[in-house]
Order: sequence, then structure tokens, then C-alpha cells
Amino acid sequence: MNSPYDWTESAVVITKLVGLTRDGKIEWTPKRSPVMPEMVRFQTSLDEESEAVIWSTGKEAGFRIFESGANGAGLLRSWESGDPMGNPPLNVQANQILPRDLISIAINHAGGPARGEIYVNLMSLVELARRTSDKVEPKIDRVKQYLDKLAV
Repeated sequence: MNSPYDWTESAVVITKLVGLTRDGKIEWTPKRSPVMPEMVRFQTSLDEESEAVIWSTGKEAGFRIFESGANGAGLLRSWESGDPMGNPPLNVQANQILPRDLISIAINHAGGPARGEIYVNLMSLVELARRTSDKVEPKIDRVKQYLDKLAV
């Protein structure tokens, strides 16, 4: 995690995900952690073999693309323990398939602005994912229509 390769590739992928999410082409699913209730986390399938996860806590934000496995399970079993870094829980069975990271970064909020565009895009992506999962845009459109009717 946080290797030069991860930074470079994550910056490109996050930028593309922001655009696709803004255009409504990507659906993000909220994933709550019972161990870390303050964590905001969203997940989406990218294709049959890979998934993306974005998350944010009070201290840091992160991005991860991982192989979901040939069986299509796509479960973040390693996150059931509440570990945002994806470390597997202690009670993993030998027959469970754990996801393999393709790229993964974590950015501390205190030093985030120093990271520049990648931090801004990651935080924008977290907010866009929240808005799409909460269906905020259709609600705002309804309010606008209502206000337009009142203005007449």
C-alpha cells in the first residue's frame, strides 16, 4: 500500500471514477462496519473480477481495487473485522477466498491537502458515492420542481 505505483495508478483510476460517478454510470453501495461505526465506506463492482472500495474515517481516507475472485463472491471478508486496510480477521477459514489488492492507498486527512489533486478527487468521490447511494440528486430535482411551481 502507498507504493509509488499505487499512487500513480490510483490517481488515474480515482479521476475516472469521479467522472463516471458524476455521470451516473457507477452505482456505489454503502458498507457499514460494526466495529468502526464512524467509517464511511462504499463499494462497487468494476467487472466480473474486480471491485473498488472507497472509505473515510475521522483520521484518513482510502481507495482500494481488489480481485473479487472467479466465483463472483466479491465480499470484503477481510473487512468484516472492521479493518479498513483489508487485513484478514483472525478467524478466517482455510477455504475462504480473501480478496487480493491490485492497488490500495490511504491518505491521512492532516496531510491530505499536501497530496494535492489525488486527495481532492478521493474526497470528491466519497461525497459523490454518498450522494448516489442516498439518492440525493432525485430528491434535489423534486425540490427544484416544487420551487419552480411556487415561483409561477
